[in-house]
Amino acid sequence: MNRLWVRLTAAFLLVALVAVALFALVMSRTVETQFRGYVGVQTSRAATERAVELLTQYYAENGSWAGVETLLLGGNGPSPGGRGTGPGQGQRHGMGGMMGAGMGGIRYALYDENGSLIAGTEPVSIGPTLAPAERERATPVQVNGQTVGWLVVQQPAQVLLDTAQAGFLRQVRRTLVIAGLIAAGLALIVGVAISQVITRPLARLTGAARAVAAGKLGEQVALPVGPAAEINTLARTFNEMSAALEKAEAQRVRLTADIAHELRTPISVMRAQLQAMLDGVYPTDTAHVAAVYEQTLHLARLVDDLHTLTRAETGHLPLAMQPLDPASLASRAAALFEPLVQDAGLALAVEIEPGLPTVRADADRLHQVLANLLGNALRHTPPGGEIRLGVAQAGDRVQFSVRNTGQTLTAEEAEHVFDRFWRADESRQRDGGGAGLGLAIARELVHLHGGRIRVETGQGETAFVFDVPVGKG
Repeated sequence: MNRLWVRLTAAFLLVALVAVALFALVMSRTVETQFRGYVGVQTSRAATERAVELLTQYYAENGSWAGVETLLLGGNGPSPGGRGTGPGQGQRHGMGGMMGAGMGGIRYALYDENGSLIAGTEPVSIGPTLAPAERERATPVQVNGQTVGWLVVQQPAQVLLDTAQAGFLRQVRRTLVIAGLIAAGLALIVGVAISQVITRPLARLTGAARAVAAGKLGEQVALPVGPAAEINTLARTFNEMSAALEKAEAQRVRLTADIAHELRTPISVMRAQLQAMLDGVYPTDTAHVAAVYEQTLHLARLVDDLHTLTRAETGHLPLAMQPLDPASLASRAAALFEPLVQDAGLALAVEIEPGLPTVRADADRLHQVLANLLGNALRHTPPGGEIRLGVAQAGDRVQFSVRNTGQTLTAEEAEHVFDRFWRADESRQRDGGGAGLGLAIARELVHLHGGRIRVETGQGETAFVFDVPVGKG
């Protein structure tokens, strides 16, 4: 099955089997080697003690090492000194047989007190003279407190095990096999459990993703989905994405409805005017054609604003960045609006802090921001009110502010003031109050310049404040 949980379980099982097999092999070899070494040491020690005992008895009885070859080789040759075969002689030959053939292939070499080789079992791998280093490992043969010889014992390369010892090694191997099978079973259980812990949250995320793909935007996954922090982070990110998609879709639907609503009024006016002129109700004169023309201008402004806003939101609006004097920029905007402010019976104050640093910005786009904010203030300031345009330095930024007296915004209104087509007074005529895109465009243009914009309301006035970074060069 091409499933993640199957692959994870198989991976856990494979790793466990390889690890257990290697462990069992190493342990089996190590235990056998160490056990054979232990058996060999014990056997060699016992053989050495028995050989020294027999050699000591032999020297004590004979007074020399003459004929000791018979004892070492386990033969039944003549006794040393040419003596006959008596009871003691037969006993000595019987002990020699125990030394030569009864110790699992152990070889012996006997040296006299001066270190010269006397006799030894075949093959003898030690030289005819006992070197000082080899004498340290040899066992002295002492009679009446005097060293009369040296015995060197050579253990065979392969220690032969008896039935009990071989059975012990077989039991160790059997235990390792059983432990390996148990470990493999545990690895299989743990692998299935861990793979389920990983794949179950992924299955929930997959189901939620399919719901989003099917059009159910805003689908959420309950947190936490599992014990793993990474999967919970993935689920949290998915929830944020799903919520963002739902919000974007709602904005798209609302934008479509708003655009349709904005277009409906001028188109309806134009159609009514033209229908009346076609039916002869209105004369086809300059005044009535001008009314239709005004509506086309309104449509053109709406289309231009939508185009500018869309390009700004997507980051595709080009900016001609250059060093600008913020004081000159504010003075230019104030000069353009001065006649409109006077016609509306308002007062315009300009407050510019001296010694302002330059900013790096697009002059036309930054002027558009100020124009949108001043136009908004002009529409919402009652007769006799005041509009104040201010510029000041705030740290490494230059801050612009447009303040107007009059009706203030509530907290909810301030939250939506930069939304597309939003108006505090929905009953206000759209062709007289603008399309409701000016503040949204101002926000996006400020963001493109790396700046921030906010609205402040209270104490009988509303202020729109934005800043841009200080420019260099």
